[in-house]
Amino acid sequence: MNPRPVAGVIAGLLLGAMVVAVGALAVFVLPPHLAPRSAFTSAGDAVRAQNDVRGVLVQTVGGLVLLLGAYATWRQVQLGREGLRQSLDVTNAQLKAAQGQLTVAQESQLTQRFTQAVDQLGSDQVVVRMGGIYALERLARNSAADSGMVAELLSSYIRQHAPLADADDEIPEHLELRAADVRAALFVLKKGTVLPEGDEPLRLLGTDLRKAGLDHARLAGADLEGADLRWAWLRWACLDGADLSHIDLRNAHLGEASLLGAELNDARLGGAHLEGASLLGADITGAQFEGAVASPETLWPDGFDPVAAGVIIAPAAS
Repeated sequence: MNPRPVAGVIAGLLLGAMVVAVGALAVFVLPPHLAPRSAFTSAGDAVRAQNDVRGVLVQTVGGLVLLLGAYATWRQVQLGREGLRQSLDVTNAQLKAAQGQLTVAQESQLTQRFTQAVDQLGSDQVVVRMGGIYALERLARNSAADSGMVAELLSSYIRQHAPLADADDEIPEHLELRAADVRAALFVLKKGTVLPEGDEPLRLLGTDLRKAGLDHARLAGADLEGADLRWAWLRWACLDGADLSHIDLRNAHLGEASLLGAELNDARLGGAHLEGASLLGADITGAQFEGAVASPETLWPDGFDPVAAGVIIAPAAS
């Protein structure tokens, strides 16, 4: 039992007893002493004087009672505030403890979901691997701290499952038909919402992305060094600052790729193959190359003037 209400009841009873005692003194005891019969010539004068004294004393006692009542009320309010403050402190402590437990539970759940998704990536069934990829995307959206790790993991997955093929001129199947899981990972990354930490680029170098659907892809700054992007759809894609140069004497290849409206400003195109690429649409909306750096070995579509498009031709390496 809370001792504060009990103490308040006892204090109220004591205060009531004091008021009764003082009232009795003011009405019955003090008037005869303050206005004795001997001080007056007649009994009537003595009675009137005693009644006047009683009136003054009663008013005085009433004023004291009001003051004591106001004090008691103020004290009760203070005690109530203190009790409320203590209750709030206890509640806040409980809330903090509950929040801490919830955070631990959420971290544990995220770790479990991540582990399960990674396990799915090693499955022999492509559908299960795709489920793991989309589970990682959802995890990255729910936990910003894990976004960079998911981006690195999916980039590594693409590099491992879509390495450069032997050079040939055969038109392959659409990426979604020959490697649906790679297409799923690429689909997640091309949105630009799952990114590596800091200034690290998406590392998709040396990958076979022929006939990949990358329209509207947000791959600014991506490392596509030596990637094979022949016949890929890159319409309206953002490749600003991307690295499309060569790797181990193999050049990034965008031959026959559709680059309608694509942005390749400040991209690195040293030794890249763009012959046969579609750079201009029927609505005269062309790819943008302002500030891109190419080399004399870079191959361009017939009739395309890279310098007029803003490309910087770097001197050949000595």
